[in-house]
Amino acid sequence: MPDSKRGATTRASAKKPAGAEQPSVAHRPSRRHLIVDAAIRVFARKGFAEGSIQEIADEAGMVATAVYYHFAGKEELFEAALAHVIEANTQVIRAARPDDAPASPEIFKAVVNASWSWAEANPDMARLLFLHSTGGATAGSRTLMRAYQDRAVRRGYDYFTTDLDTSSRRGGAAHHAARTLAVRTVVGLALAVHPLNMEGGPLPTVSASRIRGATADVTDLIFRNG
Repeated sequence: MPDSKRGATTRASAKKPAGAEQPSVAHRPSRRHLIVDAAIRVFARKGFAEGSIQEIADEAGMVATAVYYHFAGKEELFEAALAHVIEANTQVIRAARPDDAPASPEIFKAVVNASWSWAEANPDMARLLFLHSTGGATAGSRTLMRAYQDRAVRRGYDYFTTDLDTSSRRGGAAHHAARTLAVRTVVGLALAVHPLNMEGGPLPTVSASRIRGATADVTDLIFRNG
């Protein structure tokens, strides 16, 4: 057999028949979580307006096109970072007091302490959640923060030590309105006090433990008298 035909026959026999399984190609693991972690750090330092996709890419050790492969733009990435932070904080709060567990002012103090400890251990996450997201930088982040606060409000009703006054319809409605205001005040206070002693905050020299203790004392009075 001529060499040219022998070579053609060899190449043909080396081909896999149609439909045969091809060797699997190793896929690069998703770098989405690396991008989100980098975004948390950049947005924590600079906020939404000043942080850029390029800075986040540099922080993650990749090119900007790799970021855009996973996220359509800065808004989507900011919202993904915030959602990750909210979930992390929510898990800590639920560990301190599961949804089906009894509540009391003492349990609330444990929840507050758990949230503060989380913030101190995760300063970038805390800055993003309590400093850069309370006003709602994007429509999606406003929705996320509203859901986060509403969940806190629903759980907040459980901490009151007195029953609602239902002796009359008007009295019951007034008491419920007052309690709703009290709960929202507590939730708003809990969100507002965290940034006080952060870098750039109004009380940088006051220890977190003092702020935490004062917050717990105020909320305890509200829950016992609400």
